[in-house]
Amino acid sequence: MFIEAGHRVRLIHTGAEGIVTAVLSESMVNVLLGDGIEIPVSIDDLKMGGPSQSAASSQKTVSPVKVIEGRFPVTNQGLQVGFETSYDMDGNPEKYRIFLLNDSPRDVVFNYLITFRNGEKKEMNGLSQSNTAFSLGEMLYDKLNESPILDFECWPTSTYGKEKQINKTIKIKAKQFFKKVRKAPILKGEAHLYELIAKLKALPAEKKEDSIYDYTKRLAESRKKEDLVNTYYTVHNIKDKAAFSEELDLHIEKLTDKPQLLNSPEKLHLQIQAFEQYIEEAYAIGFDRVFVIHGLGKGRLRDIIASRLIRNDTVASFKNDYHAKYGFGATEVIFKK
Repeated sequence: MFIEAGHRVRLIHTGAEGIVTAVLSESMVNVLLGDGIEIPVSIDDLKMGGPSQSAASSQKTVSPVKVIEGRFPVTNQGLQVGFETSYDMDGNPEKYRIFLLNDSPRDVVFNYLITFRNGEKKEMNGLSQSNTAFSLGEMLYDKLNESPILDFECWPTSTYGKEKQINKTIKIKAKQFFKKVRKAPILKGEAHLYELIAKLKALPAEKKEDSIYDYTKRLAESRKKEDLVNTYYTVHNIKDKAAFSEELDLHIEKLTDKPQLLNSPEKLHLQIQAFEQYIEEAYAIGFDRVFVIHGLGKGRLRDIIASRLIRNDTVASFKNDYHAKYGFGATEVIFKK
């Protein structure tokens, strides 16, 4: 089967549709799925769905993420965007590697969009951890003439979910760009640096974990207060609520009978689909709060869930505190009234 960038395809095992963004080898391609996740897929696991008309002009992608961990303690130079120069064989600038540099004591959830004068754009979201450089992709040297604009939406993380959103737009102008070369935090050498957030204060020390008794008492009291405050309420279908669980287990064996047929990116995509549908239905039915079980692991699924909950208008707050039943392996989601 002949496949090239721009072709629309369908994943055989999950049914998800997407667009081929790159051919990696004779047997592997990158596929951009409808919810913005880009995954490597074997050609044998694809069916053709016809070419896409818009793939060349617009990309929405979460590229294979490269994260560099800082070798030295945080100096709190804040959150910055760094353009690291890559040179050709003759020593001329060829392209720039773009990094989100988090030299602060806080993790930051972000949405990122870069647009060019010719209409080309790339979009990404993720979690920038403290003392790391998060790769935002590359930009060719010639693109400096296309008036690149970088838009960021940032949320410093806290123990109770959302904090105030911080927005920043960076308009790249070639003359100013070459004057911004400085020693970059976290990266080994120099880079063209732009500031997003000046400084972030460290989170307060964690409180002592509640005992099971204290946690249950605090939860009961908070629900009593909510019941007293809610004079007006929405009537929901009692049968639907009774049949709907207040917890969603995202372990892959709970979502499919044949997890062995899926590779890691496909499993992650299935988990995110299940999460999105569950949150929408739980709110529609009328739940005050639910628990999303994601486990511990490396924390990637937990971080993606956090970034999506922050942008969900139906969610009042969420937290990944210790729970007697789930430990730290679940996120509690509290819906708006």
